[in-house]
Amino acid sequence: MAGSANLIVDLGNGTVKFKSRDRKGKFKSTIERTDELNEIKNTVVYDNKAYVLGYGGNYDREYNKVKKENWIYQLLLALNLGTTSQDINVCLLLPTSQTAFKEEYVSKLKNKMFKYKVENKSVVKNVKKVLVLNEGAVGYKALGIKEGNTLILDLGSRTLNIAIVDSNGNVIKKITEAIGVFDYYSVIKEKLNSITGENYTEEDIDDLITNSNKLYIDLQGKDELRKEFLYQVLGKVKGNGIKLGMFTNIWGIGGGFNMLKDLLKNTPIKTADEYTNVEGATI
Repeated sequence: MAGSANLIVDLGNGTVKFKSRDRKGKFKSTIERTDELNEIKNTVVYDNKAYVLGYGGNYDREYNKVKKENWIYQLLLALNLGTTSQDINVCLLLPTSQTAFKEEYVSKLKNKMFKYKVENKSVVKNVKKVLVLNEGAVGYKALGIKEGNTLILDLGSRTLNIAIVDSNGNVIKKITEAIGVFDYYSVIKEKLNSITGENYTEEDIDDLITNSNKLYIDLQGKDELRKEFLYQVLGKVKGNGIKLGMFTNIWGIGGGFNMLKDLLKNTPIKTADEYTNVEGATI
């Protein structure tokens, strides 16, 4: 892959994360159509359409990442933010249950030139090679594990990716379960709406939590709801016949476990940051 920059991009349901040799960053996965073609932050103009990414707008509720209507705009912004190079090799991540669709990414991106604008500035990117890896399993390389078998639980916005890695570093089992942080947001949304009479959305809940809003902080019973959500997540793990006591190392990665890490102090589950998957794909 000499001559081209290597860029890892995780087109997450809640957050898009990217990493190259010298850059790392993220932006929210919300997207909104706009008619304003000026220098609005994170505005991407491509194929005669303009979208604002990460500021206002909505999350795409489509479960399958490859089938999301406007993922290309998120990727184009990540290409621009992730590297100054014009020629790029891209590594994308997918849940295990969706890797059967990876050729749709490859066919739409490999050896393709993209001409577009970001914040009214012209951009040209040539995608040379495309690699698609499994979320969760790819994070193993970033965890610095020295010995023993490992259970990796990657909790994102819509999915829980489970990977079992043997003591030699071989991934021997990969599973995806349909549970994620948005399920917790939905419960909080319903509770707040019943209390306030408002019409909060999952996007609002994300902002309330991210900005430490008093409405969320003072919400009675939210810690019990988080505990219940954690039990549901671990129930999905146990439902696959997986016993936590059988593993030397258990890691919770992804934004979901960052939200829950204070509840894991008396458990065998260690937590790593939300960049673990893109860091693992880099190594």
